Amino acid sequence: MCSGSDYGPDQRRSVELGAAGYLLKSPRFSSFRDIVAGQPGLRLIEDESSLTMLRACA
Repeated sequence: MCSGSDYGPDQRRSVELGAAGYLLKSPRFSSFRDIVAGQPGLRLIEDESSLTMLRACA
């Protein structure tokens, strides 16, 4: 789960719904990019008009 919410109940609910993890987005995109780059198994793919975050499956 990737969210801008640091509200505890939101995080717990994401686990209840089956999220593999909870990544708190930064309000600055450059910081978000660094956060994703530091997470094993996550990757950002960019093209001209979109951005996709991929998670490696074990």
